[in-house]
Amino acid sequence: MSKVKAKTLVVGVNSDELFPPATEFIPIVMGIAEAKLFAYDSMLGHLGNIQDIDKANPVILQFLSQVSKDK
Repeated sequence: MSKVKAKTLVVGVNSDELFPPATEFIPIVMGIAEAKLFAYDSMLGHLGNIQDIDKANPVILQFLSQVSKDK
């Protein structure tokens, strides 16, 4: 992952039992230089990736806006 040069936003659910933060999305963020992380809480665990994704929408839109300005 250290070769990734693209602007990167990693989105994850803190309570995801199938893809726990410590073994899944935190190592990704740490492995990509200047990657951004948005982790949110969901009572639905892994299903929060679908049912509660609206919690991440503002962050995703802001990230995409910034990336398009940087071009």
